[in-house]
Amino acid sequence: MNQSVKQSLSEYLRAHRDNMVADLKTLVSYPSVYGPAEGDAPFGLPCQQVLDRALALFAEAGAETENDGNYYGLATYGDHADDIGVFAHLDVVPVEAGWVYTEPFVPVEKEGYLIGRGSRDNKAAVVMALYAIKAIRALNLPLRHNLKIFLGCNEESGMEDIVRFKSAHTPPTVNLVPDSRYPACLGEKGICHLTAKAKQPLRSIVSFEGGIAPNVILETAVVKMPASPQLEAELTAAMGDNPAYRLSREGELLVLSAVGLTAHGSRPAGSVNGAKLAVTLLLALPSLPQQDREVLQGMAAVLASDNGQPLGIAAQDAYFGETTATNGIVRLAEGYLSMTLDIRYGTETDPDYLYATVCEHLDRLGFTVTQANNRHGFRMEESHPVAQAMMAVYRDVSGEPDAKAQYSSGGTYARYLPNAVSFGVDVPYLKGTLPFLPGHGSSHQSDEAIYIDSMVESCRIMTLMILALDQNT
Repeated sequence: MNQSVKQSLSEYLRAHRDNMVADLKTLVSYPSVYGPAEGDAPFGLPCQQVLDRALALFAEAGAETENDGNYYGLATYGDHADDIGVFAHLDVVPVEAGWVYTEPFVPVEKEGYLIGRGSRDNKAAVVMALYAIKAIRALNLPLRHNLKIFLGCNEESGMEDIVRFKSAHTPPTVNLVPDSRYPACLGEKGICHLTAKAKQPLRSIVSFEGGIAPNVILETAVVKMPASPQLEAELTAAMGDNPAYRLSREGELLVLSAVGLTAHGSRPAGSVNGAKLAVTLLLALPSLPQQDREVLQGMAAVLASDNGQPLGIAAQDAYFGETTATNGIVRLAEGYLSMTLDIRYGTETDPDYLYATVCEHLDRLGFTVTQANNRHGFRMEESHPVAQAMMAVYRDVSGEPDAKAQYSSGGTYARYLPNAVSFGVDVPYLKGTLPFLPGHGSSHQSDEAIYIDSMVESCRIMTLMILALDQNT
């Protein structure tokens, strides 16, 4: 890569750091969580509003923009025969309690971080794409391809946006998805999302609620039971002095809260499932009816491990590592307990065999699958020209000549696109020192944040990747 181009790009982005922060704050301030359709807004009004604002920013930067029914937006820079795609999303996961530094949609800067829901996942990527266009335009850098920026509104809750896009457009032949991690992710695990419902109802529990999204490990579970002196004594004894539990009264009900430690469902290491804590305590109650005990024992068996062993699918993949199976939501409706499972598996595992095995084991444990969505994974060879071009840029800029390609447990737009590689919105070699609480600060967590200088550096790398792919594909 031409040294003067790298230097000019660095200078431009440093000079516009504050503008990048201001635009990211603007986008973060929209509470773009999936919601019921409202008029012309299929995913809720906040998703439509943030899309309109983002498209306005791209139009101001000189791109041609298009809004397809508020499912997604497109911003195209250039007038050539072929495109390089950048796919990012504006929707965010629901918020949870426990934010320390700010309210979720009141973005603040603190010690070099920008904190707010979506600051990292994935509105930073939108700002990176915006400033890639601005830098290329301002520096008069020649391109042989158009830049086509996809702005999704349903990535976190179904990906209807990318499905609709593919039904109307031929995707670009090369695609970048800044929604993962560096240096570059050349593949993604298969993802099976399902809901399992108990075959028999609970008798002594009138409410069991927890979780904010299927792909976010359940942090807080709240269980309500008819109050009695005996039950209160049993719960108090079982809780002991464990700070994870809290017992309160709500009219004629006893309310048990169990608080764990959340994480992204694809990366469960170090997390603690609040529903698992609640079930463990409930099973210690001597007066728990046998029918309830059977249901909760089945649930406890499912939640016993995050590696899929309780479901008969534990496996180790040469590229993707261990299979994971995590729980994000628990609900009680009409007496029947249900739970969601987020299962992620490598490309060496047969998707149909995995699903059949999971259903069989759940059936033995007293649960029936009521909803399921099984999306296959993919893997790009490291010798692929797109992979080689992107890895070469990262190795050069980072000064890490031995940096290795990654394989992701996450699920991004990349699995829907040809010649697609995902990567990060912040680089691993630039980190801040703000002390986040455990389970805070990252994607899908309270106090979600991005280190601003790391995002600016990531924008530089992405722009250089675009330039490299433009010349080599």
